[in-house]
Amino acid sequence: MKRMTMVVALLLATGCTWSNSLYHARRLSRAAERAERENRPFEAGTYWGQAATKADTAYARSPDGKGGAEALWLRGHALARLNDCASATPLLERAWLVMPEAEWRDELLLDLGRCRDRVGDSRSLAAFMPLLDSPDSAVRLEAHARAGRAMVTLERWDEALATLVGVPGNPARVDRSIALAAVNRTDDAIREVEPLLVAQDTTVTWERLLGSLADRDAADAVSLLDRLVAFRSPNAPSARLLSAWQLAVALGKSVPPTLRTSLLKEAARPVGVPAASQARVRLAEYQLATADSPDSLTALSSAWDALTDGDPTAGLVLGRYRRLIVDLKREADSIVAGAPQGDLIFFHQAEIARDSLASPQTASWFLRRIEPG
Repeated sequence: MKRMTMVVALLLATGCTWSNSLYHARRLSRAAERAERENRPFEAGTYWGQAATKADTAYARSPDGKGGAEALWLRGHALARLNDCASATPLLERAWLVMPEAEWRDELLLDLGRCRDRVGDSRSLAAFMPLLDSPDSAVRLEAHARAGRAMVTLERWDEALATLVGVPGNPARVDRSIALAAVNRTDDAIREVEPLLVAQDTTVTWERLLGSLADRDAADAVSLLDRLVAFRSPNAPSARLLSAWQLAVALGKSVPPTLRTSLLKEAARPVGVPAASQARVRLAEYQLATADSPDSLTALSSAWDALTDGDPTAGLVLGRYRRLIVDLKREADSIVAGAPQGDLIFFHQAEIARDSLASPQTASWFLRRIEPG
């Protein structure tokens, strides 16, 4: 009898420990949220870390049922708030799978959608869709804004426009404008962002809209770019912003070659600007695409010093291209058509020109030197 009493006491103690861990995980989560609302980020981070630990303990002791699912969610919720989405996402997914209609479902789906959104996972839309009709107005509004953006990313234009109706904020305006431009309602697209243009708002991610317009109508994109460039002091765009805007237009599918080259050269001018580095590399790659022989490749690469000077990022990429060009030129000068293994070498060099340098005309030059038969 005494032994049985001890066993029962031990089981009760274990259950209490599990219950206490889950209780403390909830309490610490609430404390972290309160600290966030009161603008005490350091304390909030400490509470989130403690909540994650307590939730992990609760799950380890009782992984099944509603309690186990809640422990998974509380740990995933805390890790998501700590910006550790790589660890949070699988926990949130498992909790949703086990308890898809729990009372904390809305918070879970927001965490999951935000984390997927952060890494560019298109499945974020699946997390936001059930929240479009949430009874919580704040949840519903965020879900509409984030789902609309996901639809824009997926090029589901009509759905995006319907989802973003009435959603306030500059990001939603830009998303609506992108969707309107995509369905050939360019005038409506510009009208949508007109207040931001009038306000000369440089905090807007204008390159998203510029790129979308440039994919469909280069003239409209250039017109918007001109308006952005004309922003007056003190809102004049920085070199970093201007380079990013010019690059976005230059990469548009509808932009003609001459305009693309001009925009890339302008975007490449600033030093120490990420978009300028990208523009230099893109300019060199665009030149590679127009080269038609090893000699023309060599001439191009010898003029790249201006693109790599003071830019280690562009220098690294173009340095690799230069080494490939030197190898191609050496093979072209040393191998005679019809020589043993010559055709095989020419074919290999053609593949390098086509696949590694994206220079199809140079690839054709090598293929023409392979003897028929």
